[in-house]
Amino acid sequence: MRKRVYSVVSVFLALLLFLSAPAGAELLFTRQDNSYANTALGIVLGDGNPIHPLVSNMGGNQGQGIYPFVNADGNFRVAITLYTLNGTDVINIHDPGPKANWSVPQTWNRPLEAGTSLHNTRVLVTSGGSLYGTAYDIPTVNRVATRGDRYQEDKTYRYVPSAAGHDAHGEGLVPYGDALYAIFTEGRDVWNIASGGYAPNQLVKLDRDLNVLARKPMLGKNLDGFTPGAYIRQGNLLYIATLGGVQPFGNTYNPESCVEIVNLDTMEISAPVTARRMKEKDPTFSHMFGAVASAWGKIYVQATQWVSEEEYKPGYSIRVYETTAERLAAGDLGRLLRDFKGKYGYRMGLVYDPERNYLWAGVGYSLWRYDGTNWREFDANALGGNISAYTAISLPTGPVNPPSPSPSPDPSPSPSPSPSPSPVPHPDRPETGILPDLPDGAPKGVTAVKPEFFTASNQTEALEKAAESLSRSGLTAGDLNVDPSTGIVKVAPKVAREVGKKVLPTAEALESVKLLPVFTARLGSAGGVAAAGVDLTVTDPKGKKGADVKLLKIMGPNKGALLKWAASPVDFADGRFTVLDAEGNVAEDLKPYVRYVLVLFIEDGGKYDLDGSADGKVVDPAAILTVGSSGTPAPEPGPTPGPEKPRGGSGGGGGGCDAGFLWGWLLLLAVVPAVGRRRG
Repeated sequence: MRKRVYSVVSVFLALLLFLSAPAGAELLFTRQDNSYANTALGIVLGDGNPIHPLVSNMGGNQGQGIYPFVNADGNFRVAITLYTLNGTDVINIHDPGPKANWSVPQTWNRPLEAGTSLHNTRVLVTSGGSLYGTAYDIPTVNRVATRGDRYQEDKTYRYVPSAAGHDAHGEGLVPYGDALYAIFTEGRDVWNIASGGYAPNQLVKLDRDLNVLARKPMLGKNLDGFTPGAYIRQGNLLYIATLGGVQPFGNTYNPESCVEIVNLDTMEISAPVTARRMKEKDPTFSHMFGAVASAWGKIYVQATQWVSEEEYKPGYSIRVYETTAERLAAGDLGRLLRDFKGKYGYRMGLVYDPERNYLWAGVGYSLWRYDGTNWREFDANALGGNISAYTAISLPTGPVNPPSPSPSPDPSPSPSPSPSPSPVPHPDRPETGILPDLPDGAPKGVTAVKPEFFTASNQTEALEKAAESLSRSGLTAGDLNVDPSTGIVKVAPKVAREVGKKVLPTAEALESVKLLPVFTARLGSAGGVAAAGVDLTVTDPKGKKGADVKLLKIMGPNKGALLKWAASPVDFADGRFTVLDAEGNVAEDLKPYVRYVLVLFIEDGGKYDLDGSADGKVVDPAAILTVGSSGTPAPEPGPTPGPEKPRGGSGGGGGGCDAGFLWGWLLLLAVVPAVGRRRG
């Protein structure tokens, strides 16, 4: 039975200060009929019901993939790959425009087309402004130029199997830093268990020009890259759910099925959880591992058993386990959260939506949504067919360029001017704080510092440490999240949004928020002002004014303030921020595609230091705001109650007063690739 191609790419878009679309995430999906035909596109907006079809009979009946990305011009796009058996994929590039149009069919019926040689695409990811993809039928990694909305393949790497006679397939691709990590499966006569079978998967590290930097055999065998969440990256750790060979039926199982962990910095690989050891602990376990997700500081693992004794006949047991990163690394899958049992369907997968705080699970022909307490099913009737591909998208804050006009065929009044896009951090550099080179003339007591994030290789510990540092602000671990793509702690989106609504003036409406990581920075002595820096790049072709950047300091679960622009060194003081150029001068006019340093000024023990103590270190969450007109007239001018007028913002993930991380974090690409087909 031919399976379909799918990939989950959660892209954290370039941070835009002024966006045309509100924050939040939605679920795009494709569905098919019982004959694996009549493929159609649909969407679930927030906690509403599925809207479909946005596109009917779209083709690609043998496989579809949905891949949100930001192109080299900083514009948000959605690629949908359509595969026909043994053919080259059709890759449609959609400009979704404003979020209000996402549920309008006309939005999705005017795509551009990318020219590639990919056959059965497993994933598309971005790095350095280019798209990269890998494919099942022909084991390649392909680079696609994206500038000017012209999508053309310009480089290809062809994988060579480790042994003569092996067939190979591209299954996974993950960007990290300036490199790409590709996963290839291979084997000889894999359906013949007696004399053939799968060999260990291979991990290949490539630079952006697709030169091989390193190659290493993995511990797992076979990978269903079509399954959303077949692998996820958490900071420098890559988690992979491997099948252990050909997918079995009935009570047989693959003892070598495992959950692997790869340290991408060192290429060290471990497999702490295997099906064999699970079977020893639980005799009812005859499952194979298929998906991994990170949510609420925990790790979720999906394991599937096709219960029919006859191949491809109905019946499944699909389990979801809940554990932590620490327990998983020690070989402990934690508790069995739910065992889904049914007669029909083949879909597996896990996808976490950090904006809405939903965990989505593919189960048979249905999608199930988990909010941390309750499950809700979207069955084939609700979806209009059997679930095929699905992707939770962290919504862009808006394109860098003005959005495309509404697809509505009816004339409509000209919209109000869209908010201008903001500077964004460079999407391809790992998040690190920067020690800024401050210009002469800064007040005495202002000290350049390099901020540090609360990372989450140990997620529970990271949340607890961040919460402890923020405890005097009233923020608790429940107000924080671990970003699934980076493992960095940020303020929970809901908290940030509520703060934003409370502090904005009546004439302004909050449209979008992008959170910065929670950070800490140390001074040489107590009581000074910390100047913490972060890498910043503007992708708006028109450039940007530094004074137009709106930076929110989250000061508690119900409290925030807008930091003020410092136009000269004499203005460097508590509650201010500035942008420096390569020479360390204040940059008022930010040019596109030029690297800058964003600097936040926080006084140790002052109003904006959330640890509340003059102890030689500062702790702080922040966010970038996008606002528009609320339609309500502003009040008559009057005295401002304090040195700054509070404004709020919220956004997507868990912020920190981490200056140097702010911008780098925001544009970080959260790539959660999961592409593949069911084989077995």
